[in-house]
Order: sequence, then C-alpha cells, then structure tokens
Amino acid sequence: MTRPYRIIILIFLLCQPLLLAADKEMPALPASVTGDTLMVMVPLGTFISAEDSTSIVNGETLSIICRLELWQKRRLWFDRLRLELVGDAEVTYDRWGEKFTASGLGASGSDFDIEFSQLDSLLTELEIRLAFPFKLEANDYSRESYVACAVELQYLTPDKLSDLKDWLFSGQRGRSGNPKDRRQSLPGKLVNMALNSTGFRNRSYLKSSLSFYPGQIEGAIKFPTSLN
Repeated sequence: MTRPYRIIILIFLLCQPLLLAADKEMPALPASVTGDTLMVMVPLGTFISAEDSTSIVNGETLSIICRLELWQKRRLWFDRLRLELVGDAEVTYDRWGEKFTASGLGASGSDFDIEFSQLDSLLTELEIRLAFPFKLEANDYSRESYVACAVELQYLTPDKLSDLKDWLFSGQRGRSGNPKDRRQSLPGKLVNMALNSTGFRNRSYLKSSLSFYPGQIEGAIKFPTSLN
C-alpha cells in the first residue's frame, strides 16, 4: 500500500477516538431488592449493534466485560466504595450448528455456557447470567448510594493490534528497518496512540448513576442524560 493511503488510514484512526470520546448515554439498569440482596441487571441488547451481530455471524468473537461498583455517598468525606462485581462473556457463532453461543463467568462467580438460535434470545439469557447480586448490610438500605457501571466490548487481541501496527508502519519508507525505531517516529507515536485508545473497534461505556436509596428502589437505577 502506498504512503498516501496509509496517511488516510492514520487520519481515520486519529479521528475515531474523538468520536468515541463523546458522552454516551447509559440505559437504566433493572434493579430490585429481595431480602439482603440488591440485584442489578445490565441490558446488553442496548450495547450490541447490528454491526456487532454481523461481525459475530462472520466468525469474530465478541468479548463482553461488565463491572458494577456500589458506592455510598458521604457529605464530609470521599465517597465510599461498598462493593464491586465483574462478569464477562465471549459470544461466538457456530456456523455448522447455526446458533449463537456464550460462555463466561457471572458476577456471582458461576460459570456458564449457553446457546440460542437467535442473538436477541442469547443476550436476554446472558443478562440473567451476568446479573449483579450486591449483598447489603442493615444500614445500606437507608444510605444514599449510586452505582458506577462500565461495559467493555472487545474484538481485537493485543497480538492482532500488534500485527495491524506492523502493517501500518511498513509504509514508512526511508526510515530505519527496525520496527521499534519506526514506532518512535512522530507518525509511529500517533498510530500507537490511536490504536491503543480505540482498540480499532472496541468500545467502552462508563457512567455513574443518579443517587438512590437501596431500600427505596423502584424497578431501575437511572443515569444522567443529556436532558438532565
């Protein structure tokens, strides 16, 4: 590939982080309290796009990582992290069996391996498997709290990113043949910055919710919107 085309790709990679950095809306998280457990679910279907579905059907593996933190608000000191839980899953498509599969570890610590013919059905079940059970103490019910929710969608592994970098850097003619030297040049640093921040097609969502009292949950934990 000639140098001008590589420059175009570099410009695209540099612009992409600016678009991804825009404030993303976070959907409300269904939540309920049963006994001493605050159960929170992440609506994965709102994060998975039609393009993701096509990529999965075409043979790519989508890794989903969800992290929820329960925080206690404090007036005269820093907010206190009460609990944090993480769940993850890898979603693939079995062309022979014509079915979507997902395997991973739920936030409750249980392994799972599920399969469905439709992606929507798989995601609905996956939301249940990745539900977040926060064990509450007696005082938690009346404490002003909020959750911080992070959802990461990942396609490329570090090895694939490295291969992509090598392919882009190979167009820097007239420079040292050492890949490390090429990566220390200004274009090299820019490509590294762009690729490392975007993950090429990886996406991250991170937001803190509005305040709530665990003992007064009304079906969902809500997040600030552009209208708030």
